[in-house]
Amino acid sequence: MFYRRWKKSVSSFGEEFQWGVSKIEAPAVWEHYGIAGKGILVANIDTGVNKDHEALRDNFAAGRFDAVHGWNKEPYDDDGHGTHRMGTMCGRTRGIGVAPNATWIACSALGKYVRGREQYALKCAQWILQQNPLPNIVLNSWSDRRKPTSGWFDDVIAHWRAVGISPVFAIGNLGSECGTTNYPGNQHSVIGVGNIRI
Repeated sequence: MFYRRWKKSVSSFGEEFQWGVSKIEAPAVWEHYGIAGKGILVANIDTGVNKDHEALRDNFAAGRFDAVHGWNKEPYDDDGHGTHRMGTMCGRTRGIGVAPNATWIACSALGKYVRGREQYALKCAQWILQQNPLPNIVLNSWSDRRKPTSGWFDDVIAHWRAVGISPVFAIGNLGSECGTTNYPGNQHSVIGVGNIRI
């Protein structure tokens, strides 16, 4: 099984860019290069996404699958984690999104009462490869801390990269010491993302 770590934050936000967006200097990139995600399709493998959330309702690209239950209907998120992560990627309100002009699709491999299993992630990975157009980026805010070198998702990563999809993975929020990053985010062929302390 794989896991995701998340601590819910306060629900009120200011109208300025959120501190994380400013911290990575996303607004400076938007201004310098004139881009903020336009023409980019983002997918995520998580608990799903609430398509009616104010930050995400206007850029849903009408792609959704539930690998846990086999549903392919309106997006939902019974936990909130996937919506939170997608908001960080391309949320359009209250300064929360790094690429607010991007569009999104989502696949559920986790849920409020569902721990991730390898087969759910693999079903989502296959669904993503079947999309037309293919997403440019796949966000995976989960990791397998019990199998740090197993390689069970390596073939998926290789296939994604071969067709031009950039895989992004959480590496876990376990600390700054050597050996605290989790698989698959600790692989050289992905973009690994961890938290920082302020």
